[in-house]
Amino acid sequence: ANVRGRVLRRRGGREQIPLEIFLVDADLTYAGFPYPLKHAEGLIQVDGEEIRVRGVTARDGATVMSCSGTIRNLSGDPEIDLRIEAERLPLDARLKAAVGPEGRRLWDLFEPPGELDLVWHGRKQPGKELAHESRARCLGNQAKYRDLPLPVTDLRGEVFMEGGKFRLNHLIGKVKGGEVELHGVIEGDALSLHVDGTGLPMDDELKAALPPELSDILKNLNIAGTTSFNAGLIFRKDVRQVDLVCRLSKGSIGTDIRLEDVEGTVTLTGYAGADSQYIGFMNFTHALLWGKRLTDL
Repeated sequence: ANVRGRVLRRRGGREQIPLEIFLVDADLTYAGFPYPLKHAEGLIQVDGEEIRVRGVTARDGATVMSCSGTIRNLSGDPEIDLRIEAERLPLDARLKAAVGPEGRRLWDLFEPPGELDLVWHGRKQPGKELAHESRARCLGNQAKYRDLPLPVTDLRGEVFMEGGKFRLNHLIGKVKGGEVELHGVIEGDALSLHVDGTGLPMDDELKAALPPELSDILKNLNIAGTTSFNAGLIFRKDVRQVDLVCRLSKGSIGTDIRLEDVEGTVTLTGYAGADSQYIGFMNFTHALLWGKRLTDL
């Protein structure tokens, strides 16, 4: 760093030494978001009990990070307002360690590889704990939710975090040649998620990824074909609720009386817990039964 300072002293007073620290090639890590900034450049002003960070930028390979903000009352209970922005930040062990226990819980739910853009904002008032929020933008990532173990690729969209609450804002990705869109809220062990899918094959892998009770129903009916669906998922410690609307195209239902060339809808609502129950109906615009066409079934 290059440093420039002044020594100020009024008669009968204390000396003050305001400093301007011009980072040339420095490494630094803020304790509130302990992700190391490598090869940093920029200005840090130190004036008594106050630090001002002015456009500090760091680069590490393809990753570019910047930091700005203010910390006051250094020797006492500090007041903090800091902002860190990152482009193409790798989802690796360094980031997992920096995002705190709430972020690590979400990380373990989805096991996300790849890179993202991140904005982190931390604020603290005297007498209070550090409060922080962040916005992450996915850059074609892959993810797999622990309770719906079906890989989603080319994932794009935003995830917002405030405290221990995460909001998924219209994440769009690819699954088995189809497209899915997710939005909802995750807080602690509770999840409320809405999933829309288009053009997915109703095969054994897709059925196996659903909650076991719902998967068993679809397997017993031996439903096959291409499906588009809307699903509402509410998972809590004591109950798992699933609302599912499947629209079949060129489908089949392999019960004792086999239906083929099915175009229609399967609707199920279920609760899984100590007692599980799924109820619903099937409504087809047309199907083939023993080679004969049925309509409005």
